[in-house]
Amino acid sequence: MLLVLAAVLFWAVYAAGQRLPRRFCPALRRLAGWCYGVYLVHHVLLTLVFLPFVQGHGLPLAGMFPVYLVVSFALAAVLMAVSGPISKAIKKLA
Repeated sequence: MLLVLAAVLFWAVYAAGQRLPRRFCPALRRLAGWCYGVYLVHHVLLTLVFLPFVQGHGLPLAGMFPVYLVVSFALAAVLMAVSGPISKAIKKLA
């Protein structure tokens, strides 16, 4: 049942994305880039930093999720900003 729900949600979002006006494309591309950065840092941030901090201070996990989300995107933005100059430097060396 959960797999069917995930598939329906995916196709609904995909179909909605196909109907968006072109003026939203640059913003969506930037958001997609940040999402990749979030993907790279979210698990490490969640398991090594965030969950121990929340449990150690007795904070509600559900209430702290928005904080985790904001921190994940902030770290992703930093990661993307740092990765550009590093990749250019590596290309010059090669």
